[in-house]
Amino acid sequence: MKQIMTLLVFCLMTCDNKNGVELIIHNESDEMIDSVRVWTSDRKATVKLSNIKTGEKKSDFLDMTKISKTDGDYLLKISFNGTFKNENMGYYTNGFSLDETIDVYVTNDTITYVQK
Repeated sequence: MKQIMTLLVFCLMTCDNKNGVELIIHNESDEMIDSVRVWTSDRKATVKLSNIKTGEKKSDFLDMTKISKTDGDYLLKISFNGTFKNENMGYYTNGFSLDETIDVYVTNDTITYVQK
């Protein structure tokens, strides 16, 4: 009985029903970011963040529970001052994120990301 209880507690602690990735956008540029949109490559999951001031960061969870069970990447579109920057970033497999978070750093001339 003790082994069953231990196994049950272990399962409850390790099982996580969340399927997705936390996106954190860091605005390190000299301009306010009007909007950031991130999609899965099948375009079935998306998040949008708006009005990110210089020096500010915003985050949102990209829920991937309803996407296709295929491999893909994330599509990033950033808008500021009427211009757009598009990037492909990261990777997911079988419809599941390989990471818990992706930090996206936006500077005046570069977009970089760190997957954790």
